Amino acid sequence: YFENCIYLPWFTGPKCHGSIANLDWLKYSLEFLKIFCENSGKKIFMAGSVSEYDFSYGYFNEDSTPLNNSSLYGQTKASLFRLATLVCANYGVKLQWGRIFNCYGPFEKPARLMPTVIKNSLSSQNIPVSLCDKYQDYLYVKDVASAIVALINSDLEGPFNICSGQPLYLRDIVKTIIEITSSKSNVLWG
Repeated sequence: YFENCIYLPWFTGPKCHGSIANLDWLKYSLEFLKIFCENSGKKIFMAGSVSEYDFSYGYFNEDSTPLNNSSLYGQTKASLFRLATLVCANYGVKLQWGRIFNCYGPFEKPARLMPTVIKNSLSSQNIPVSLCDKYQDYLYVKDVASAIVALINSDLEGPFNICSGQPLYLRDIVKTIIEITSSKSNVLWG
């Protein structure tokens, strides 16, 4: 048996934010948590998501931003957080809930913003993107992993935002990639 656990599984396939598969993952996660708690578990890190938050609130703070995202993905993650908090309290297990923001790095899905812009910039192709008029917080995948390891090695409990704390304007990300690659590609905004 293991006393500590890092639990990351969830469905993140195509159209995951509206997928009914989120209900299955909520069920699987609760079943796993129950088994862990009933078998001498002491501390568990569970991966949450920035998508739990109500995006219209303006900022994301663990203690004050409502967990009221309109997506099925966000709602099931928030539901898991609430239920895991109660289950862990019932068993005396420490819960660390890491709300992971936008990650980037190796093995990222090719259709995401940064891989698309990099690939098209390097091949001198047009770069079709959204209006990129939002701010988002990105963190390199190795830094996400380091944060998770630091948490599991600590005595801290509760929810934690795993992010850089420095939201970036998406247009600036696109422009920076084009500058770094010295690309002559045309950006097709919107």
